Amino acid sequence: MVVNHNRYLIDTNILIDYLADSLPSPGIEIIEDIIGQSLHISAITQIEFLGWHNHTPESKAAAEDIIKHATIMH
Repeated sequence: MVVNHNRYLIDTNILIDYLADSLPSPGIEIIEDIIGQSLHISAITQIEFLGWHNHTPESKAAAEDIIKHATIMH
């Protein structure tokens, strides 16, 4: 894991693509590092991500877990 002291504001589409396994391998690694270290999302992204209409029970639980690790920007 790369130690990174940057902070990132991640968009809803990136989180959905991450859950849907639609990102290329380098993108997955980057997002996993960000989620583990410095994930920031807007309140709108939180609402959109948790309310995504294609959630399965498993993806909804994964989304909720990701949100637990995020700093919500109001």
